[in-house]
Parts: sequence; C-alpha cells; structure tokens
Amino acid sequence: MGLGWFTAALSAGSAVMQAAPVGLTGIGIGELAALMSDLDSDAVAVTVYDLARLLSALVLAAILLKPRLGNPMLWSAYGLTVVVLASSVIQPWYLLWLLPLYAVVHSYRGRVMTGIILLITVVVLLAIVGQLSVPQWMDQWAVRGPPHGVGALYLVYLAVFDPPPHACSPSATVPNAGMPPTGG
Repeated sequence: MGLGWFTAALSAGSAVMQAAPVGLTGIGIGELAALMSDLDSDAVAVTVYDLARLLSALVLAAILLKPRLGNPMLWSAYGLTVVVLASSVIQPWYLLWLLPLYAVVHSYRGRVMTGIILLITVVVLLAIVGQLSVPQWMDQWAVRGPPHGVGALYLVYLAVFDPPPHACSPSATVPNAGMPPTGG
C-alpha cells in the first residue's frame, strides 16, 4: 500500500467526527457502558476505535496476502474504503479519495455508481460548507445557502441529466481496457 492514509487512520486517537460510523458507535457504546457500570465512557470508546482499526488491519492483510484477487484497483478501493470506514475520524477528502478508485474500475455503473457519487458528494458538501466561517453579524444561510444550492443543482444534474461515458473512452468501447491480458 505504501500510503500515509493508513498511518493517519491509526493515529486518530480518541478524536471523533460526526460522519464517522465507528466514532459514533464508540461514543454510543461508551456512554451505554458508563450508564450500566463503573466503566469510563472514553476508555470504552477508545477500545471500540482500537478494535475497528484492528479489524481494518486484518482485512487489509487478507487483501494484500491473497494472490490473484482480480483487478488491483478495485481491491485498492475496497482496502481504502475499509480503512476510511474503520476510522473514528472521517474527513471529507477521505471520501473523495475513494471516487477515482471506483470510477476507473468501471465495475460499478449506472445507478450504483451514481448513488455512490451522490452519497459521497452530499457528505463532503455538508462537511465543507459547515466549516465555512460566518461572522456573527451575517446570516448563516446567506453564506451557506448558495453553496448548498449549487451542490443540490449538481446532484440533480448527476442523477438525472449526466450523459453516459463518451464513445471515445477506451473503457466505454473495449471491455477490460487497460488491463493486462490473462492466460497464455
């Protein structure tokens, strides 16, 4: 793999982002454990984060050690997806890293790919627009509304009007374009 994202995901500590399923699960289990016993909610949450990271490391090891899984780009996408989803912090750009890997594989087409793009775009848009600095004397909706509107129009375009891949694209006309030949 050789990328810094795995190291970054492992060093997230006890930080949590609202879009991270593992982060929210850790907080929930930690609070529930604190209500039902003498356990410290933060310690339980960190244990949940560590277990999720361990699970992602095991899945990555299985992917890396299994010979001939098929398309390496697709399995890279799966590996990165596992690491991103197992992190207690999911920054918006982590999700954007997934798109090119799934897009170049062309395993997911049509409504599935459109759904993946829509979901990632909505999460990224909400997180990034939510981080806009708005002075107290300005209306928040005056600053955050236009980016949300542009994003919503883009999502409607993607879902309804986006044309199919151009006929000149090798992947649109030749199956498995760019993949090495298999067999002898």
